[in-house]
Amino acid sequence: MLVTNTATNGLGRWLDPMTDLVRRRDGSKPGEAAVVAKVADVFLTDVLRQYLASSKGSLPIVVDADPAIAQVLTLMHQRSNEPWTIAALARQVGTSRSSLAARFRAAVGIAPMTYLTRLRLARAAGDLATSTQPLAEVARAAGYNNESSFSKAFARHHGEPPGQYRLAHQHRVDATG
Repeated sequence: MLVTNTATNGLGRWLDPMTDLVRRRDGSKPGEAAVVAKVADVFLTDVLRQYLASSKGSLPIVVDADPAIAQVLTLMHQRSNEPWTIAALARQVGTSRSSLAARFRAAVGIAPMTYLTRLRLARAAGDLATSTQPLAEVARAAGYNNESSFSKAFARHHGEPPGQYRLAHQHRVDATG
C-alpha cells in the first residue's frame, strides 16, 4: 500500500480537512460529485508524487535512463486525444518504430499503444463519473472518432458500457457526500 501513515508522509497536513469537506457534502447542490472527484484526484496525485519522490520506482529510471521514452510518455499524457501511432510517436522523438516499441515495453512493461489506450480509457472514466458531457464528447476527448468504437473499447476495459459506468460511479460518489 502506498499510504501507511499520513502523519509521517506529509498527507496528514491536508487530508483531514479535505475528508471533512467531502463528508459535509449532502449531494443537494450542483457540482458536488465533481468536487468529491476532484478531491480524490488531488489525493491520488499527491500519493503518487510522494511515492515517486521516495521510491526507486520505474518512472524516475525511465526519465533518467531513456529520455526518448520519457518524452513519449509526456506526449501521451499531454495530448492523449491525438491520433497517435507508433510511427508518429517515433518521429516525434527521432527514433525508429521498432526501437521505440522495444524500448517502451522494456521501460514501462507494456506496449506503447496499450499504455495509450489505458490512459485514454482511464481519463474517459473520470469524465463519465464527474461530468454530464454527452458520450460523443467524452469519446472525442478520449481520442475516439466515434461513439461505437469508444463504447466497445470502454466496455472491454471496464467491464460495462460507458452509460452504466457513469450511472454506477456517479451514484457511488453522490452517496459519499
